[in-house]
Amino acid sequence: MTPSPRSVALRHQARCVARRVAADLHRDRRASPKGVSREITSDTLTAFAEAFWLPATDQVNRTQYRQAAFGGGLRALAKGLKQLGAAFTKAPRLWEDFKRLVGIKSMKDLPGALKDLAAKGKKALQKGLARLFDTMPMRIYTLKGAGLNDLLAKIVQQVPGLESALGRIKGKADQLGEWLRKNIPVVSTVVIVAVFIFIWLNVVEFEWNLRDLTAAITGQITLGDLLASLPGSALGFLMNGLGLGTFTLLPATIVARVAWLWSKGYIKWTGRWFDLDVRALERDGFSVQSFA
Repeated sequence: MTPSPRSVALRHQARCVARRVAADLHRDRRASPKGVSREITSDTLTAFAEAFWLPATDQVNRTQYRQAAFGGGLRALAKGLKQLGAAFTKAPRLWEDFKRLVGIKSMKDLPGALKDLAAKGKKALQKGLARLFDTMPMRIYTLKGAGLNDLLAKIVQQVPGLESALGRIKGKADQLGEWLRKNIPVVSTVVIVAVFIFIWLNVVEFEWNLRDLTAAITGQITLGDLLASLPGSALGFLMNGLGLGTFTLLPATIVARVAWLWSKGYIKWTGRWFDLDVRALERDGFSVQSFA
């Protein structure tokens, strides 16, 4: 498939960003040359950008960038490349560990090896997240928030006795993280590193540090823990950037209430939306009002 003119232009801009960041790092190395890896060059940073950067090339992605506070793409890339390059120059041993993990024997191998690494991470994420967010209760996070408000209002009208029960349910801000930890598939350290770098180079408002990078490369963090550490906006970017649909940023209380109703069997998922389960409600002593 022939790349679009916009895609070609964005890739050219990404290479220019990598060159500028490398020049800045080179000046910093001259000021403080101790323990520096001289392999962190513009070509190295360009290879990372071309493998892992997910530019916002369509209207949906551009909207997601604005909603989730991700800067205009290139700003995220510049910041991420500078942080990543600085981390590796400050920790040459970590750079060597990274090369061994990825299987880079010569710097000539770097571009191809990074593209292979990114492909593994992208495939694992697409498969894992697609499967995860197509099951309940995770499915709730891909639904439109206004529709869920209407659903809850309708249920209160039809089953008045549920209003007080719903009012007692507290939203759990870390509930999404808990579900991710429990249900995301276990993957290899190589895949975790790929996911880590995807996020590092694309998310402006969320930052990791050298310790976090070390934990990822040395296999001291699971994919579930890694994804659970992200704000919902970052997960939304990953879902959208990987072509998995729109991730809705819902208030925790709404999700908790819908999840509670589902866990009790009071609503059932039809594959498109929720239906009331009258039998389950009547089993538990609720009276259901019907509307013509």
